[in-house]
Amino acid sequence: HLHSTSHRVTIPPLIDRLEGVNRMVRERYSIPYFVAPDPTSVIECLPTCTSESNPPRYFPISQGEYNRIRSMMHYLNPAAEAGGGIAY
Repeated sequence: HLHSTSHRVTIPPLIDRLEGVNRMVRERYSIPYFVAPDPTSVIECLPTCTSESNPPRYFPISQGEYNRIRSMMHYLNPAAEAGGGIAY
């Protein structure tokens, strides 16, 4: 099961109740943005998305290890700098 992230919503003040009986608040949009996932959580393919004929394409990896690998991709390898290599 996937659990949603905790969040809170408040009702705007009465002055925001606009136009008509059924309209209570202005339209709003949600844009989820997560910046600090648990580094011990594991990223893996959901069991319902795989089968013997359709195995996962990637091995499971912890969020911390994934972030470490992605961070390393931002730095050039000094030995390969002339060739534009990336340190892994």
